[in-house]
Amino acid sequence: MSIQALGSVRILDYLLSLKDADTSRVGITGGSGAGSHTVLLSAVDDRIK
Repeated sequence: MSIQALGSVRILDYLLSLKDADTSRVGITGGSGAGSHTVLLSAVDDRIK
């Protein structure tokens, strides 16, 4: 796993800890290089639907 994916997991932890976050509706998107990052993060974190 890349350091960027680990950082994204931590960011997701923070965002989902906010009181206004809807933890049942988590999505991610990305194009080009961010597209491969999106695929990796979706594979390692089950909170992303």
